[in-house]
Amino acid sequence: MSAIEEIIRSAREAGASDVHLAAGMSPKMRIGGELFSMNCSRLTAADMLDILIGIMPEALRDRFEEKGEHAFSFTLPRGGRCRANAYKQKSTVALAVRLIEGEIPLPVTGGEAPAVPLRATESPVLAQVQGQEGKIEGKIFAPNFWYAPILEGDIVGKIVYYKKGQPVGESPLAAAATVRAAALAEEPRKKGLFFWLKGR
Repeated sequence: MSAIEEIIRSAREAGASDVHLAAGMSPKMRIGGELFSMNCSRLTAADMLDILIGIMPEALRDRFEEKGEHAFSFTLPRGGRCRANAYKQKSTVALAVRLIEGEIPLPVTGGEAPAVPLRATESPVLAQVQGQEGKIEGKIFAPNFWYAPILEGDIVGKIVYYKKGQPVGESPLAAAATVRAAALAEEPRKKGLFFWLKGR
């Protein structure tokens, strides 16, 4: 997994809405409107260039060089869909990445869709630690799958936030869409001799 995938995946698991990346600092994520430092090493100018090359379409790079900033979308196999704004900052680049909601999938059994996207809801418990210094990590507690139906807004788990290894708050994890139960298909009728005689 690439560095940017690890950062985005960790931010999603923590329930973040945005990630901010710049040389000379650890990645930061926004949770409930507050910025928190992530449990990652400080990024270098070379790190930022590698990240930008890995996510920005090649066709946009000349325009970015000319204007000094550019917005674009990208998708990571293990990080989901994101929207980014890249801009030059002194002798390097910086990124503000918006995590498109609903990229934490929960498999659904017996549903019209194979999975339902999840989202973290705002928690008053988490608000107690906003503004405090220190790195915040998040861990998802949810079942491996869910039986259909599941309704948008149904609480299916939670994200627990940790600082220095100690839990400091949590947010409920809710379904971001409705998945109805699939209609059972009728078993095809056999066309053996018995059914041929019965139909005569």
